[in-house]
Formats: sequence, C-alpha cells, structure tokens
Amino acid sequence: MDCEPMMDARKVASLLGISLRTLDTLVARGEAPAFIRIGQIRRWRMAEVTAWIEARLGTVEPGHQPLPSPAGIRAAGMPSARFGG
Repeated sequence: MDCEPMMDARKVASLLGISLRTLDTLVARGEAPAFIRIGQIRRWRMAEVTAWIEARLGTVEPGHQPLPSPAGIRAAGMPSARFGG
C-alpha cells in the first residue's frame, strides 16, 4: 500500500496559487480536488491535486478566451500593466 503524505488545505491552496477562502468555495461547490476527511480536517493526496490540475489544463469557459501569457503579451507588442508598457 502506497502511503504518500497527505496535504492540508494551506498547502493545496499554495500549490494552486489560490487563497484558502477560494479553496473553501471550490470545496463547497464540489469543484475542488478530491479529498478525504479525517474528523473535521480535510486532507488531499498529491496525485488527486495533480489529476485535478491536469483535467483543467487548456479548458476555457464558454464565451471566454484564454488570457495570453506575459511572454505572449511582450512578444505581440501588447502593453503590459505589470511592466508598464
């Protein structure tokens, strides 16, 4: 039996680049990576988080265009708010 370490909500939110509040919202909507509950504590397996990320790569909500990467913005000569133009 593979016994990989389980991650807490703070670590998962950090890996996803979101706040704990946003992770809680995703959990409430049923849109978060699969987790297990130990008492009142949620724990995630890295494999579940990785699968969740991979399932969402390249997906765009209907009617929305994906945002260009900062490198793509610079290559296209588009002004960048981060770099002041």
